[in-house]
Amino acid sequence: MGLWLISKIKQRCNYEIDRLLDEYKFGRYPDKKILEEGKKLIEDAIYYKEPLEFFKNISDLYEDFQDYGDDSEEIRKFFKKDNGKDSIQKVNFDKGLKTIKHAEENMDYLDDATKSIVDNIKQIAEMDKPYNKIHELPMMIEKYNDKLIELYENEAKNIEPILKNHKAEVIDYLNQFDFRDEFKSEYIKKFDDLINKLQNAKQFNEILAMPQISKRTKENCISEIDKEQEKRNKDSKTNGGDGADIIKDPPVVKEIRKVHKSNLISENSVISSQEDIDRLLNNLKNKLEKELKQSGKFKLV
Repeated sequence: MGLWLISKIKQRCNYEIDRLLDEYKFGRYPDKKILEEGKKLIEDAIYYKEPLEFFKNISDLYEDFQDYGDDSEEIRKFFKKDNGKDSIQKVNFDKGLKTIKHAEENMDYLDDATKSIVDNIKQIAEMDKPYNKIHELPMMIEKYNDKLIELYENEAKNIEPILKNHKAEVIDYLNQFDFRDEFKSEYIKKFDDLINKLQNAKQFNEILAMPQISKRTKENCISEIDKEQEKRNKDSKTNGGDGADIIKDPPVVKEIRKVHKSNLISENSVISSQEDIDRLLNNLKNKLEKELKQSGKFKLV
């Protein structure tokens, strides 16, 4: 009976403390050192196999166990589940860690006010015993999320004119052709969808990727327009009109090469002085001359 009881005590003690230590695999939680010291204390206490020696050792370590119980009370409450759900403290602490992770991944886009909020969250998350401060985290996280929305909106406002400019370039180019009305609503919708996606984006990477996506959309639209015009020219030449001769071998007309304006001027250029203007114009002039020298005649689209 004595050996069986000792075995059960050992199993129970090891299970409880190992279960708590397993939690640290999933987050940077406080008081891990206390649990590790408790595990060592338990291992020392259950070293003996004989019942008399075992219980005598437990008695000798009574005060150490009492100290461990007092020291570990808060962390055990922190990890205690209620009907399978985490404690409110752990839920709020996890949200704080998630906020810190998001901030660290996007630090280059945060302003000083937002970074200050993150620093306050970090101070609590990195405390040895944060338990009486965890209740402050939800308000800090809410402030961080509000600032994020503001930053997202400001970043989107800076980028939106680029998308609108691409849209205008496509429509202006399309308006040169007789079939403009067949494609206009489709192309307008494409760019309106991109603008709507930009305005509702909730990640900096998603927002900052939009100019490139819009540029690619613009180039695809222009390419579609050119192919449609080429197809119609070919159909017109091969089919002829009523009673017209069919042209079997139409003369080859060399197509004028197209250069996209967005490839010549950076969409993120910031002009704040006359020197910036001079530098931009000089750079543009050099690129145009290079295009002309390398490949001859071209058309800006």
